[in-house]
Amino acid sequence: ADKFIALQKEWKTIGMVPKKVGDQLWNEFITACNHFFEARNAATAGTRNEEKENLAKMVKVPISKDGFYFEAHQKLRPVDFATEGVYVAGAAHWPKFMDECIAQASGAASRMLTVISKDKSPL
Repeated sequence: ADKFIALQKEWKTIGMVPKKVGDQLWNEFITACNHFFEARNAATAGTRNEEKENLAKMVKVPISKDGFYFEAHQKLRPVDFATEGVYVAGAAHWPKFMDECIAQASGAASRMLTVISKDKSPL
């Protein structure tokens, strides 16, 4: 993977070539990239699923049939899991755009701050 990423970086430094040649090279390059990453993802898919299931068991969080984590309540507690003190953000929840991931991560961080900022001393 590291060699492939280095090749991608080198591709960006090549510079201008005639459009017809550039289009042909780009198509060959992107086809090779797609093939490589699809094969890598297929090879590690079982491991990722096993890790996801293990994490779900550890923090007692349900997984949907599509392999994403369920929140406690979609409208009322969108960043909370049913397990107290565990929060969700990003693509583990469902496929979403980066701005949505950032907004949800901000919400999860804010939610966590409300929990840790409460004074728990008996005095």
